[in-house]
Amino acid sequence: DVYNNNFSDDNEDKLQYIDYSIHERQMLDDDSSDSAMNEAIKCWNMMLLDYDIHKQLLLPYDHQEMLNQTRSGHGSNIQFFVQDMLVDRMNVAANENNISMFQLLITTYMLYLQKLTNDNDICIGVPNANRDNVQDMIGMFVNTLPYRLTIDSHITFKNLLFKIHQLCLSVSQYSYLPLQDILKLYRGTASATTRHSAFFQTIFVYETREYNPFNVLNFGEAKCSIAEVENKINDSVAKFDLTLTVNHDVHKRRLSFSFGYASDLFRAQTIVKMAQQFQMLLQQLFSPS
Repeated sequence: DVYNNNFSDDNEDKLQYIDYSIHERQMLDDDSSDSAMNEAIKCWNMMLLDYDIHKQLLLPYDHQEMLNQTRSGHGSNIQFFVQDMLVDRMNVAANENNISMFQLLITTYMLYLQKLTNDNDICIGVPNANRDNVQDMIGMFVNTLPYRLTIDSHITFKNLLFKIHQLCLSVSQYSYLPLQDILKLYRGTASATTRHSAFFQTIFVYETREYNPFNVLNFGEAKCSIAEVENKINDSVAKFDLTLTVNHDVHKRRLSFSFGYASDLFRAQTIVKMAQQFQMLLQQLFSPS
């Protein structure tokens, strides 16, 4: 096919990607009152209403004096796993509440941050693959977005899951608004900037791997398996103060976790303790009552 100049499949994908980029540019340039971009801005304004961009989430920093200084950017990470039985119970909880594993995990992380910091107004960054209708395209559509949640100290975990579910629906619906446009909502404030790290101290990354029987190709007597390459964590660079990465192997029913952290701000012992506290919260939430 290559020698016959048959590039039909690839060309179709590339054209689709170009079409999507043009469509996104047109949305950004449309300043009419009823445009999709203005609708998204209104929604993000509501989701971030009264959020204090100046405040610092009181994470257990070992070197708090470095928060407002130039950092080296060096980072490291602590990895840990949970038992298969706990993963099974988490799957049951997700199914019983009609939510995804992503929604269950982000709820757990935001609850953990609330307990860790005693702050009831939590905002974290989450990389969003802004491609709900373009799953088969070639190209990157990742847009890191703010997930903001206010947590009533008396709310039940079940109701908190429902609240996160509604939040995720809203974020997904308006995920096409670039982060830099969301940051413009804070234009005029002393700390407003277009840098991700100025808005998020911590981000949550969810990676999923699913078994696909079509990944096995037959060539007569020979078989070829298409293997997924695991996204290796670059633990030498810290773009944010703290990053929780979760890798979910759906086929093997396994969850692995990694706390990435800025070495200028945290000692390894502190992150190990945080990982232990997070695992304890998972046990408390999903152990049989």
